Amino acid sequence: FLDEGYAIYVVDRPGHGRSPYHPDLHGPFGQAATYENMMRQFTAPEKAAQPYGDQAKLHTQWPGTGIIGDPTADQTIASQGGAFLPDLEATHEVWRARLGELFDRIGPALIMCHSAGGPSAWIAADARPNLVKGILAIEPAGPPMGNLKWGVTACKLRYDPPANDPGDLKYMVINGFARQDVPARRLVNVSKVPILLLTAEASYHTPYDGATAAYLQQAGCK
Repeated sequence: FLDEGYAIYVVDRPGHGRSPYHPDLHGPFGQAATYENMMRQFTAPEKAAQPYGDQAKLHTQWPGTGIIGDPTADQTIASQGGAFLPDLEATHEVWRARLGELFDRIGPALIMCHSAGGPSAWIAADARPNLVKGILAIEPAGPPMGNLKWGVTACKLRYDPPANDPGDLKYMVINGFARQDVPARRLVNVSKVPILLLTAEASYHTPYDGATAAYLQQAGCK
């Protein structure tokens, strides 16, 4: 992107990366990731006793064995730490405020997000729909509902007809994943922004990223 002449801002989510996690601010540390789950999701899903689906056998690009003792896998598991903040709604509200401030300062921009940082794109688009010019979402956190109680975020999004409480969002479960009841509420601001959602063929996201895309499309997004 730099070679193509773009100005790039790399954002550390509060409590992650070089924005340090502090239990007095972010709550107590959560349960650390286990080696078994990291192997199943990331480093060696093709070797797992219960792989996440047939696509796990396509996982061929890990730079090592992916099992305990592999230096790259060991480094990955060591980096997880307190990777997930306990109060997701409060966390997403902070993202709304900080991303809004960032877009106000830098002006119109595209936003690229990944994994646990995925909801930041929907939050930024909801907060500044006239400044977010496009979203590239790489395997964003999902699927809809669950701890993402506002559909694709844990904090409030603007819907039409308005939803003042997560309980206002009525949904059904189809093939294990949530879709809004018909007629569906429209995501007023997020639907103004073009979206590209990318999922790797062998990823554990493959079973449910399609549900995220379907939820967004049902809510009027392109």
